[in-house]
Amino acid sequence: MHDPLSVAMMQLRVSFATMERQGSVRTHDAMGHKAKAGHAVGGRVFGYTTTEPRAPDGRRLHVERRVHEAEATVVRRIFTLYAEGVGYPTIAHTLNHERALAPSPRRTGRLAGWAPSSVREILYRELYRGVVVWNRTKKRDPFGRKRHSQRDPADWIRLEAPTLRIVSHELWTAVQRRLEQARASYLRVNGGKVWGRPPGDVDTKYLLTALTVCGHCGGTLHVRSRAHGCQRFFYYACSTANLKGKTHCSNFLRLPMDLADEAVLAATETDLLHPAVVTRAIEKTHAALVAAAPESSDQVKAAEATVARLSTELARLVEAVRHGGAIPALVSEIQRLEIERTRAEAQLAALRTPAPMLTADDLPAAIERVLTDWRGLLRRQTAQARQILRRLLHRRVVFTPDLRAGTWTMRAECSLGRGYSVQRLWWPQRGSNPCFSLERAVS
Repeated sequence: MHDPLSVAMMQLRVSFATMERQGSVRTHDAMGHKAKAGHAVGGRVFGYTTTEPRAPDGRRLHVERRVHEAEATVVRRIFTLYAEGVGYPTIAHTLNHERALAPSPRRTGRLAGWAPSSVREILYRELYRGVVVWNRTKKRDPFGRKRHSQRDPADWIRLEAPTLRIVSHELWTAVQRRLEQARASYLRVNGGKVWGRPPGDVDTKYLLTALTVCGHCGGTLHVRSRAHGCQRFFYYACSTANLKGKTHCSNFLRLPMDLADEAVLAATETDLLHPAVVTRAIEKTHAALVAAAPESSDQVKAAEATVARLSTELARLVEAVRHGGAIPALVSEIQRLEIERTRAEAQLAALRTPAPMLTADDLPAAIERVLTDWRGLLRRQTAQARQILRRLLHRRVVFTPDLRAGTWTMRAECSLGRGYSVQRLWWPQRGSNPCFSLERAVS
């Protein structure tokens, strides 16, 4: 049964949530009025620039889009090339080779350039034919959680904007016709099924995808294949070089998948999952837990006193709200004290139920059991091996190419915890039976 203080706090939370929802509704309605008036709502779009008309007192009235002619020329070229039968990768390589203007990259430190995905996004954006579409998606679900989803097409706001037209109606129609033909052909080949990117909870079947980067440009390595007799040869390659062209990265070397996977697994087993390494890591962790263990009842009593004090202060503030005090200031203070009490209660629960610790006698058996399980998973199960590598790696494995020699150097940094890390350098040699030259640095 809830005490009066908990009931009062629950009522306050419901009131705050209701006000927050009303605020989001008002914001959405205001954005809808701006969109219907033809004003810019949202982020920057390639091909356009924005202006901000001002009131006589200097106050910003709204935001308007204007065609950026230099970027609009690139947009028209993309539509023209695709209408002529050129594919996404070729268009991206052509624009990058010509050093055409490109959208700003999301990740800092990357060069601005075109990729097949960005070319495709341009071809599907209706704004380039002079039609503004707003309210297609929403960022949150009914419970306030951040989840993007599509809105009902009946709720979309569509507005003709001839001044924003960049491509002609004929060119737009030709491009959409080819896109529809490609879509129909794709579905026909795959039996009407969309074999696109798997859902977020389905991992890749390759060991090192999304865990490796090119040391030449910093781009990720993706999987490619080619025919080799009656079989297919799989290898890792720089995605920047293959998708954006040599103007962004000149690394077109192929890294054999089997050799790269074996190098990472061998380094993990030899240097990191060695019994001596694991024993030392567990001993240090055990010592740290013993040093941080609470000194019996003194800390528990102090935490209980803190929780009781905070509960008393909260009860007084709630009573002040009921009698019509300065509600904004009181609500702010209630929120602050509620956060402090939650932290104090969590600390008290941790002190009352300390985590179990392994004794020195238990270490050998625990280490042998963990190493046996992990080594087996590394070799047999790709999904579990990827999860283990994610835990061990500090950052992605860097494969740096030697473009003159045609070889790769691997650098991986990983650890079982603070204070111990392993860095391994690996050079695959040429020949049908490559050997490994290893250097190890432990800190």
